[in-house]
Amino acid sequence: MGEVDARYNVVFEYTEKAGGYAGVKFWTSYPSKEEFHNEHLPEIEAKGLMKVVAEGVTREEAMEEHSKTPLDAHIRACIDEAMLKSAPRIGGKPQLSKFVLDMQLQTIGINLDPHGWKKLESQFHLVE
Repeated sequence: MGEVDARYNVVFEYTEKAGGYAGVKFWTSYPSKEEFHNEHLPEIEAKGLMKVVAEGVTREEAMEEHSKTPLDAHIRACIDEAMLKSAPRIGGKPQLSKFVLDMQLQTIGINLDPHGWKKLESQFHLVE
C-alpha cells in the first residue's frame, strides 16, 4: 500500500463517446473528495466522455490502474491524435499524419516496422 496522499486521486476511463480514446485510463487529483463530488463529478457525468474507475486511491494505486489500459486502446488514441479531421478524405480514406502518429506511438514505446505502416496505408491516407 502506498503513502497516503493529501489530495483526492481519481482514476477515469474514456467511454465510447470519447471516440478513439475509448478504453484509455488516466488519473488526476482534486483538493478533496467533497470538491470532486460537488464541483466536478456532475459535469463529468453529464458529458459522458469518461467514467470513474476508482477514487480515493493512493498515487501508486492510481498509476497501477492507469497501467492496465489495454495496448490497443493506447494505439487507437494515437491514431485519433494523428487524424487530420478537417482534411478531406482521399480515395475514401481519412488522412493521417505519419509524423504525428509516429511521435505518438513512440511515447508509448512502439516503433512501427514497414509491415505496420503498410497495414495502416490500407485504412488511411498517410500524409508526411
